[in-house]
Amino acid sequence: MPRPVNHSAGAEQRAHRILQETSDIEELRAAQAYLLPLAGLTLDQVALMLGRDRYWISRTRNRFIRGQKPLTHGGRRQSLVPEDQELAMVKRAFISPDRWGWRQGATTLRTNLRFWLEKATDADVAESTITAMLNRVAPKILVGATAADLQRHCYSLRNLFDFEQKACEEKGISWP
Repeated sequence: MPRPVNHSAGAEQRAHRILQETSDIEELRAAQAYLLPLAGLTLDQVALMLGRDRYWISRTRNRFIRGQKPLTHGGRRQSLVPEDQELAMVKRAFISPDRWGWRQGATTLRTNLRFWLEKATDADVAESTITAMLNRVAPKILVGATAADLQRHCYSLRNLFDFEQKACEEKGISWP
């Protein structure tokens, strides 16, 4: 016979409020992980419904009862540049005239981006960091593109971003 479900009156009210008001998926899952066992479901059934394992359900329920926020994993905890500035930095790496040796072939997109990243962070930047950044930004520039695609189309993209910069300057809009 399983032990009785652990619950708290304050947590139950909070869970119902979260179900009605939240737009955060992790808070919603935590409230459901708390409420569904109270409705008579087992941890295995709740885990199946929420797409998690039963150990996650148990840990999340206990955190919710204690009033703690759900844990979040992944993300950009150690990123060098905020996500909203990555595209601007890559565009800057494409058209910066003081560093880019398009005609001479002296500099590549990667070395130019490395220059701007090191300038922004005052730290050495690994090659894998540049690849990851270019892979994140590439689909925003060309649908379905990768870092290699950006490098393949460097000359065309440089002209495009140069045109975009001049158009923004003419309209008085700040360009990244």
